[in-house]
Amino acid sequence: MSFMDILYWRDPKKTGPIFVACLLLLYSFQHFSVVTVVTYLLKISLLPTLLFRLVISLKAALTKTECEHPFKEGLELDIDALVGTSDKTTLPKFVKTILHECRRILLVEDVVDTVKVLAIVHVVSYLGDWFSGVTLLYLGLIATFTIPKFYDMYRDEIQKLIEKVSRMFEDVKTRVLSNIPSKSKSFSTKKPKGLKEPKNVEEISPALRESSLPSPEEASDEEKEKMS
Repeated sequence: MSFMDILYWRDPKKTGPIFVACLLLLYSFQHFSVVTVVTYLLKISLLPTLLFRLVISLKAALTKTECEHPFKEGLELDIDALVGTSDKTTLPKFVKTILHECRRILLVEDVVDTVKVLAIVHVVSYLGDWFSGVTLLYLGLIATFTIPKFYDMYRDEIQKLIEKVSRMFEDVKTRVLSNIPSKSKSFSTKKPKGLKEPKNVEEISPALRESSLPSPEEASDEEKEKMS
């Protein structure tokens, strides 16, 4: 179905939803910032697929059965097949890379990556609530033309400040790690119950001294008595 087929309403079931979606998008841009609209659209796209993937994985874990990826067909679909395979319609390499990454995130090929993107989108949505899209463009333009010059003028001071902060961080890290008892230290300092330290030779009781081996004179007297 081409773009002209959509304009001529060749298939009303496809043209109608597209027309309504475009109207809602323009209405959203009129009342909300661009950042807010884009982030909420991404949330609406990511949350259902992520929840569906988690439910399928949880169900397979509870039943102890193996399950295929619920969006396996979409992940295995060739991107070029959607636009054709001729030389004129073949997508550039960077466009393929972007489409592959978007498909991988939206279809939850890796749950961790999708959760990371969803968390980033959620944080960026707060920026959209605080600033409009034009305000963010102003801030980005000002930062682009001021931060490099500021860093070039105060390069040495900034480097010293970074080194100072890194040293403070390392000191705090070493202090925290030193207060955490390690297993080897606790094992070496801990004494087993019921065992006492050995005493010195001088502290041995006299009874043990008396029960030691006899002297040579006593041994000779005992031999003479045996011979007689």
